[in-house]
Amino acid sequence: MSLSTLISVFGLLVPIDPGETQGEILQTETLDHFRVDTYVNAKALTCKCRRFNQICLHPEDFKKIRPVFGLFACPICLTELKTAKSDSDRIAAWFAQNRHEITQDAHLYLPNCFSRLVDSHDKILMRPRRFVFAKFYGVELSRKDKILTTCGDPECINPYHMMRAKSPAAKVTPEIRLDVLTWTQKNLPNQMIKDLIEIKHNKSLSLRTISTIKNSAPV
Repeated sequence: MSLSTLISVFGLLVPIDPGETQGEILQTETLDHFRVDTYVNAKALTCKCRRFNQICLHPEDFKKIRPVFGLFACPICLTELKTAKSDSDRIAAWFAQNRHEITQDAHLYLPNCFSRLVDSHDKILMRPRRFVFAKFYGVELSRKDKILTTCGDPECINPYHMMRAKSPAAKVTPEIRLDVLTWTQKNLPNQMIKDLIEIKHNKSLSLRTISTIKNSAPV
């Protein structure tokens, strides 16, 4: 590990070489962004972003470390946090740093209500879900690309609960269309149809989409 990294991340000026880790892991703990595995001769630190090589410290050096920039994280994460100038930058950095911590079995929400987020590279305003999808998967979205939820929660911004489609109608299955037309024949209002779709199919359709389905029915 380079001396500059040990100085900038941990404030270690004269580090002791711990050598190769020996034996099995004796203990595992968390230190800010790092998972710390304790060996008989060393402490092995792995950043949760998994974008930087594992850092090994001698146990005596581990006792001396301090968070130079306020928290312990790899140089990549620290640089992102230092250069983030806006809420959009900080959200993008959070997803990059926590990519491997996000799972498919839970919803994910923004801490505040944002109507738009801006891509700092292209200076393009995006809806939050669209912004998260583009950053998480590293893709460029065209105007025709629509980002839809697959979990039925319109506030969820878990990237694993999203899909890209060319039109919102892509999530309208034949079963949903049949139900909309059936409920329309029973003179149910659009809002009630919307609620029934969410209950039965676990999908959220806009009132506009429901109207489009109804208007597309043959006379």
